[in-house]
Amino acid sequence: MLLKINPYEIIHQIFVSNFGLEKYSHIIKHVNQVNIAENREFQKRFNGFYRVRRDEAWQEQFYGFFETAKVQNPSFDEIIEELYHRTGRIEASFSSKMLANIDDSKPIWDSFVLNALDFKNPLPSMPKLEQMKRKIEIYHKIDRWYMDYLKTENAQECIAKFNEILPEYTWISDVKKIDCFLWNMR
Repeated sequence: MLLKINPYEIIHQIFVSNFGLEKYSHIIKHVNQVNIAENREFQKRFNGFYRVRRDEAWQEQFYGFFETAKVQNPSFDEIIEELYHRTGRIEASFSSKMLANIDDSKPIWDSFVLNALDFKNPLPSMPKLEQMKRKIEIYHKIDRWYMDYLKTENAQECIAKFNEILPEYTWISDVKKIDCFLWNMR
């Protein structure tokens, strides 16, 4: 008997895997159903998907604030400032990831997005408050870029193709869909 290859299924699985959609789906579907501050399984999945490599004390502060932030719906500025107050670190990337899981219309900050959009991370030698101010400004530029880009024909083409290839993931926000493309442009 000859082997029958289903190209649609293989291409579909490649996209699901490359975009991390099964992991992302689990996180986004459970973020409001569990106590993030206490649920180690959620934390483990979040840490793995977003590559959180911080010590236990940092994670305790992060997930404790994340749990309260779910109901407060803070801005990026408020999150980055609160995490700095709690941890002493300016965490633009993790602040944006927290925000994007609370409000999926918000983009994430990571090195792939910065590179794709040609934004430069402030130098670590910069004074802390100036560094935070610059990171907040850059995040707002990223957010504006997404808002502007989503109005373009190219964005609509990307979203339509995503939805065509991955119909069970059409519920994912358009921002996250574009994020998947940007992340894979590396």
